[in-house]
Amino acid sequence: MRFKDRDEAGKLLADKLSSYGHFDPIVLALPRGGVPIAAIIAEKLKASLDVVLVKKIQAPGSEEFAIGAVAEDERPMLNESYINAENLDRDKIASTIVKRISEIRKRSILYREKLPALSLIGRTCILVDDGLATGATMVAAVEWLKTKKVKRIIIAVPIASTEGAKTVTPMVDEFVSLVTSSNMIAVGYWYEEFNQVSDNEVLQYLERRHDSKSSLPKAKSIPEEIDKIAVPFKKSEELKSMIEEMSKHRIVMLGEATHGTKEYYQMRREISEILIQDYGYDFIAVEGDWPACYNLNKFAHSDSKKSSEEIVHNSFHRWPTWMWANDEIPPLIDWMKKNDMGGFYGLDVYSLFESLDETKKYLAKINPKLAAELVAGYECFDEFGKNEMKYAESLLKFPEGCEKEVVANLRELLRLRINDVQLSNKEFFDVKQNARVVESAEKYYHTMLSGSVDSWNIRDQHMLETLEHLLHFYGPNSKAIIWAHNTHVGDYHATDMLKDGYINLGGLARERFGFEDVFLCGFGSYKGEVTAAKAWGAEVQNMILPEAKTDSIEEYFHHAAEKSNAEKLYVPLKNLDKDSPLNRVCGHRAVGVVYDPIHERFGSNYVPTKLASRYDAFLFIDETHALKPIPSTFIYGEFPETWPQGQ
Repeated sequence: MRFKDRDEAGKLLADKLSSYGHFDPIVLALPRGGVPIAAIIAEKLKASLDVVLVKKIQAPGSEEFAIGAVAEDERPMLNESYINAENLDRDKIASTIVKRISEIRKRSILYREKLPALSLIGRTCILVDDGLATGATMVAAVEWLKTKKVKRIIIAVPIASTEGAKTVTPMVDEFVSLVTSSNMIAVGYWYEEFNQVSDNEVLQYLERRHDSKSSLPKAKSIPEEIDKIAVPFKKSEELKSMIEEMSKHRIVMLGEATHGTKEYYQMRREISEILIQDYGYDFIAVEGDWPACYNLNKFAHSDSKKSSEEIVHNSFHRWPTWMWANDEIPPLIDWMKKNDMGGFYGLDVYSLFESLDETKKYLAKINPKLAAELVAGYECFDEFGKNEMKYAESLLKFPEGCEKEVVANLRELLRLRINDVQLSNKEFFDVKQNARVVESAEKYYHTMLSGSVDSWNIRDQHMLETLEHLLHFYGPNSKAIIWAHNTHVGDYHATDMLKDGYINLGGLARERFGFEDVFLCGFGSYKGEVTAAKAWGAEVQNMILPEAKTDSIEEYFHHAAEKSNAEKLYVPLKNLDKDSPLNRVCGHRAVGVVYDPIHERFGSNYVPTKLASRYDAFLFIDETHALKPIPSTFIYGEFPETWPQGQ
């Protein structure tokens, strides 16, 4: 069972709670995602609506794992047994608690300035969120609520994990869930639409004015909305307000509508340099192979006198090489080298044999006995001659493949500590990440022949996990910039991907880190040129990118650009409400490395999209130019990416 959106979940949950109206309850939401659901329940039960401010406390270096939470009384609730068992750093935990309390205070001022908190003494309280995963935040909310002398506490959520339900049920008078699952994955996965809820929307719900109007006349159409909010610009330096908004988020993702457009790479490079230099972002992670990208990273922080063009030329051998072997990458690496700032890493999963080779290189620097065992485990791949296609084909006859050996080796490597090896911290991280790539790549090639969604999902899940490992490596205050295609960056809940069973990096990151820590920026253009190929492994070409089809996102923006006499437009989307015309489904162009302009007439390159839900901002360039490749070599005979057309 999946809910269409929070409105549907709220209506279903309200129906299940209809008998609770005679308790004269107060409905309390955990902001921000729980507020729309709580508002529907409050309306159904004719009850008052308020919020409980609570923040999750993450384990140091493991943002996805909650070790507790803190509510409005600023009294942290911690999982002491886990903290002691894992010997977690108490100082780092204390620092996180201080930050979370500060966030609660700021939000309290925002919400309570005009709307004082309701008295809860002697009242029945229904605690509502859009989902219950670990239950850490709900536990803190319940413990805070118990200090308010309430009469009765009921927890109500549309979806709950079995573990979370087991944790909170003994703490309250009643626990109500529409779905309880032992395979939850993430709260957002249970919604077809899982849009961000803004602070403005929270305030509107609290004021019980669901039909409130903005100070500007409400737009009725997509062109009117674009005309109202679009900001013309010429250079990246003029995007100060957008970059400042980006900088409030730990993770900034910068998309692209093609892998072969010069302006996308140029603007991402310029924006990233500003974020790194002025706002302390630590690294850029791209939709590329780990070993090749790590080679550029090492060069950027070395004393090598070679040219960056030479390093790029010698690093990328996998087709399509132009994705990272192009004339926009050397200036970025030169800038990093000159300023000794930023890192450059690959998120992707394809480099099975390259990562295997890199892992073996390091084995000589660890325990000889263990090294021999690991080498023996990896010998399973020797017969395939570094050819992923041969390995994938072998799985038709022998489905078990090398999975058992790969998983066993990864476990052994991850058990090691820095004192166990003759490696620097960076080398140790590199060898572990290459081992992770081998494990994920083996799993990926296992699914390639089936043609199912699994290969795409394994790939994007690996990207998310790589991002998490990088953030952990750089420390609890680390900040990341991601470069990937719009189909990876834009939240999958706002496209037709979800109904087809696909996930992606942007949507997963919002679910894992929270909307307030992730900023998604999409790119698009109306016409021009693009670097691509007619078939997988074919010669790269400079192709014409025809004018976008009628009634597409790109055509609407083209007309807006003409009206404002501008070549480039920036549109902030983060605070648009769900009724905005830019939240209506509309075709949004997506071009892969394999491309034929003739397909434009059939609309096959357009993804049904709710733009304002898919991204937090959108950058439009009316006419773009082809990316210039740096001549390189590539390995023939590889499996292509399965969907969508090499993105």
